[in-house]
Amino acid sequence: MRKLIYILILITIGCNRKSPDIHDSGASLITGTYHFDSTKNSLLLASYNIAPEEYNSSLIQLDSNQNFTYPIYVEFPQPLTISAHRPFNLFIFPGDTINVNISDSLQLTCNNRIHQNFILNYLKLNDLIQESINKFPFYESVQNNIPEQFKSSQYNFRNRLSEKIKLFLKEESIQDKDFEMMALLEVQYLAARHLIDYKLLNKIQYKKEVILPENFFSLADSLTKYQTVNFITYNYFSFLNRLQLLYDFEKIDTLLEHLNNKSQTLTQDILLARSLHAVLQRDSIKTAKRYIDLYKNKIVNPFIRQSLIKSYDNKLVILKNPNIKNAILSDLTTETKNTEILNQIRKDHKGKVIYVKFWGPWCGPCMEEIPYDKMLMDRLVSSDFAFVNLCIKTTKENWVYTIKDKQLSGYHYLLNDDQYNELADLFNINGVPFHVLIGKDGAIENKNAPSPGSAVYNGLDKNFLNEITRLINSE
Repeated sequence: MRKLIYILILITIGCNRKSPDIHDSGASLITGTYHFDSTKNSLLLASYNIAPEEYNSSLIQLDSNQNFTYPIYVEFPQPLTISAHRPFNLFIFPGDTINVNISDSLQLTCNNRIHQNFILNYLKLNDLIQESINKFPFYESVQNNIPEQFKSSQYNFRNRLSEKIKLFLKEESIQDKDFEMMALLEVQYLAARHLIDYKLLNKIQYKKEVILPENFFSLADSLTKYQTVNFITYNYFSFLNRLQLLYDFEKIDTLLEHLNNKSQTLTQDILLARSLHAVLQRDSIKTAKRYIDLYKNKIVNPFIRQSLIKSYDNKLVILKNPNIKNAILSDLTTETKNTEILNQIRKDHKGKVIYVKFWGPWCGPCMEEIPYDKMLMDRLVSSDFAFVNLCIKTTKENWVYTIKDKQLSGYHYLLNDDQYNELADLFNINGVPFHVLIGKDGAIENKNAPSPGSAVYNGLDKNFLNEITRLINSE
């Protein structure tokens, strides 16, 4: 199921992005105190970036008194999640300061009282929506209903949830028109997302082709072409990710033809910007420049357009002067003896415990692991340990750029397709990220080793860390 979720969401994840200075007037601030565990030295912050589509994972360092101050840039009001002993959901506005006290529960205050009321109501709204989602037999409906029945059930679900939200707005005496609009749009995004998932789940998970009526995705089309939004919520972000699949956003000409509409919405800007970011990530810098010059002015929103141009400029600077200090790179794509790749790695790191990661710059879950990769290397500073990264299915240009841009360290090898296919057969790799653990004697200790850590572990996987430490200390 995890693999399916990544396929459906298609989030390209960016990690450990450089934070703004604490005194930067353009930054939002998250401050607070962690009261639950006095031995903890950091918290994990998850945020969203809409174009390029990224799920950013950053560590918030705690001081000796368990206090923290963390600056973050957000261009639109959006949700955040702080993972402590459990995840806590937040919402933040550009330029505001939010203070949180975390214990068994979370208490928050904002400099802007209007924002504070909005956030508290948003968290209540999320609970209401989630409760309704949990009661709806979504997967059973996908499997058992024909398209017309499923669409009817979704519209009934949408109408019932809309009535609940209207009652919620009345009972909470919420007079904020922006909040009211956002709350009712949440239902629309959720229903449209479910319609898209109906097609994807039947095709990918249940291996069943369904014939959809011509107007099956009319709600998604309407929301894309006509509805303006002011807030980036979780449901809107998920809706955008489904649209990427529905509209085949990597084919820019096809996307533009579908989006050809007199009204210009934020959603259309985001889809086009994501498409151009994909070209920038996937193709040569020359190809990216051609597409960006051709289509960038069709992006009306200045923040999104400038973000695209900045990403291009940043890649150009890095490629002209990569200046990679902390990583050792080996391009193996011109090697002809594919069977020697694993032996070459063993030879390069003879007598060491080798942790091998198969990855690609285009792989969202691979990028999600980067903070934990770095945490593992920080904990295992030993001449008897090597963290080896095998990059696949990308160009040398994008390989070098990603290593520099994400400030990766360790040992890096670029493989050609034949080399990867041979190793994939050897280790039965169905997708990346994928990990292999090799002992000091060169023997495979684990053909499908764990990831270094995750938000589930709230950091490193300590059991796996102990396993590697044991191998390092063995004679």
